[in-house]
Amino acid sequence: MLTTSRFEIKPVAGALGAEIHGINLAEDLSDDVIADIRQALLDYCVVFFRDQELTPEQHLDFARRFGELDEHDFVKGLPNYPYIIRLVREADEKGGNFGGVWHSDVTHQKAPALGSVLYGIDVPPFGGDTLFANQYLAYETLSSGMKKMLDGLVGIHTAKGPFG
Repeated sequence: MLTTSRFEIKPVAGALGAEIHGINLAEDLSDDVIADIRQALLDYCVVFFRDQELTPEQHLDFARRFGELDEHDFVKGLPNYPYIIRLVREADEKGGNFGGVWHSDVTHQKAPALGSVLYGIDVPPFGGDTLFANQYLAYETLSSGMKKMLDGLVGIHTAKGPFG
């Protein structure tokens, strides 16, 4: 576990991810704490804050510390909180789930957001997980031949599949 003067960082896997302990996201965090969280996000690609209790306003206040918020292009937010999308799947619900295929949030946009702030309130012990992938590491571990083949190519990410 790494310790800053403000909180503890515990890496959770070899490829990416870290838990941050010792912070209450409901509080008005200093610019220095936000800068340290941003650096942890850049270093680990995804960060987790366990056992938080946030109101919608506190959730948005925390998210705004990392940049301007965007309403989703295709999914309507909550009536009083258009930046918050409520995802619910009941235990007896049949069929697919929202975002149930591999995807990246809003990377189809011309200027994608830094990231998403997911606040899990009632998550089942299994089957309710969100998976993350380290695309930097994926590229870095390619063979030199594969990198040479890919260098210079341009990828196009569109939302036409899931959203028409």
